[in-house]
Amino acid sequence: MYLRSITLQGFKSFPDKTVLEFGPGLTAVVGPNGSGKSNISDAVRWVLGEQSTKTLRSAKMEDVIFGGTKTKAAHGFCRVTLTLDNTDRRLPRDEDTVEITREYYRSGESNYKINGKNVRLRDVHELFMDTGLGRDGYSIIGQGRVEEIVSSKSSERRDMLEEASGISYYRYRRAETLRQLESAEDNLVRLRDIMAELESRVGPLAKQAEKAEKYLALAEERKTLEIGIWTLTAAENERKLREAENKLAVAETQYADTDRKLGEITAQTDADEESARSAMAETESLRARIAELERLASEQDSTASVAAVNADHAAGNAERIAENLSAEENTAADLENRLKDLEADIRRIDGEIDAGNAEKESAAEALSKARRESGELSDSIKALSDRLSRVTIDISACMVAAGAADSSAAEAGENITRLEERSEELTGKAAEAQRAFASAEAAAKAADDRRDELANAFEGLKMKQELRANAVEKARAETDKLNVELADKRNRLNFLVETEKNMEGYYGSVRAVVKAGANGRLSGIRGTVSQLISVDKEYSTAIETALGAAVQNIVTDTDNDAKRAINYLKTNNLGRCTFLPINAVKERGGALPDLRRALGFVGVASSLVEYDPEFSGVVGSLLGRTAVCDDLDSATAMARSFGYKFRIVTLDGQVINAGGSMTGGSRANTTSFLTRSGSID
Repeated sequence: MYLRSITLQGFKSFPDKTVLEFGPGLTAVVGPNGSGKSNISDAVRWVLGEQSTKTLRSAKMEDVIFGGTKTKAAHGFCRVTLTLDNTDRRLPRDEDTVEITREYYRSGESNYKINGKNVRLRDVHELFMDTGLGRDGYSIIGQGRVEEIVSSKSSERRDMLEEASGISYYRYRRAETLRQLESAEDNLVRLRDIMAELESRVGPLAKQAEKAEKYLALAEERKTLEIGIWTLTAAENERKLREAENKLAVAETQYADTDRKLGEITAQTDADEESARSAMAETESLRARIAELERLASEQDSTASVAAVNADHAAGNAERIAENLSAEENTAADLENRLKDLEADIRRIDGEIDAGNAEKESAAEALSKARRESGELSDSIKALSDRLSRVTIDISACMVAAGAADSSAAEAGENITRLEERSEELTGKAAEAQRAFASAEAAAKAADDRRDELANAFEGLKMKQELRANAVEKARAETDKLNVELADKRNRLNFLVETEKNMEGYYGSVRAVVKAGANGRLSGIRGTVSQLISVDKEYSTAIETALGAAVQNIVTDTDNDAKRAINYLKTNNLGRCTFLPINAVKERGGALPDLRRALGFVGVASSLVEYDPEFSGVVGSLLGRTAVCDDLDSATAMARSFGYKFRIVTLDGQVINAGGSMTGGSRANTTSFLTRSGSID
């Protein structure tokens, strides 16, 4: 193995990349003082891992980077590469050439490379062990180094000789192995301590594991039961929903039937209204017909009057004829002539009577028709009947065939009677139709009201169904949420109960004494301070900080009980505890000054906890000389005002001790001993 070349770039007085090659034989670098000869040996030391700036003749490591001249700017980094021939495999690498490179930047970043791959400084040191090229080796002998070697101590020369003899690597390996053995021994000690602590927990943990298995089984059973309950509840809700849907379907069917009936009633009402309109139109037509008949009756009256006049004239003629007959009885020819005239008159009168009868029959027929069409014509018919009677009487006086006229008049009277009866019948039917129309109108109105009522009822049922469906969904969501919260609360409760029961977090010695007291092996054990006092959540952090480790102190009835407990711990090698005998522990140091006017003062710590009066001495000794403040600023001002004579604790757990020392910072977010029972409640 020999040195092939060294490449410098930006190192001290070599701003440009400079390659120095070393061939066979001896290579010497000659030059005046200050020319940079020593910078080459410094570069070799530096690339081999030298960390001492004094050895590199620099004030700081940054000084090895070219600092610049009037003509050249300063560099931001430097690099040195050492190239070695390794054909003899002296270096433990299966490569013919080995290049060691070191880079350094003004930012302080440094890199080591072997054949272009980043490595650690330790890798460089191990590569050159037992080769004489290490940073502490003898391959680089600088000024004064020979004298240093000659005059060095025997131990220092021994290091050099060991490096030269090739055993420094083994010494390094031995030291590294011893260091690892010591570390392993320390780990074993810690493991033994942990095992001893864990062995004391094996029994309780086995019971806890058994309970945990039971809990898991019961939890699984509970989960199955809850699923069953949820399934039954869902089935029940589904059944109720189906019932509601069926009721809704029935209501919809009833609504449809009612709506159909309402449509029929509406159609019937429309038909009745149409009939009423037709009847009214027919009534108007009858009224017009009656007016026409009245006009015709008036004309008949005029005709009857003419007929009466003619009858009177005929009667006068008859009288004159009678007189003429009596006057001219003797003249047969005159009589015959007059008889012929009279017969002609009689025939003419008979014709007029026939015409009057025809007109009477026409009027009677028209009157009968009018009587059949409406009962309201009775008065007119009666007037016509009266006029007809008068005409009949007048004609009867003038005609010989009065019997025929009487028969016709009787027949006309019968017709009039029938017409009057028909008129009464039509009047009754009209009244009945009016009542039917009123009834149909009332039924239609009732149907409209019923339809509106059913529509309102349907909308109400629909709204109730929607409200109930929303209420069911809301209740289901709330139930699920409450079930989740309940499960979380139960899990939290079980954890806290088990933690409190097993006194998790307490020292092993404290648990041993309390359990021994509970089992009757020790007497007079009242419990830990945390178990004998209670405090509001607002003050729990301050009180627990004020108590510190004393929160696990054990309260006993007497000092003899405390001695027996100490002997129990000592005999069983269970550790150490602090005991507070009730008969011996008293409040010390006197009461605090009046702090009520101090800014931020909350109270004396002993007054912020609740406890049995028999423990007043214990609580006073622990908390009687501790004040509680709102915040650290108030606590600092109070402590300064009263000369740092007592301890002050803030609500968030910061402490100013008597004498002025301060303790504070953040606290772990865990359940404290004092709040555990409150959390269980």
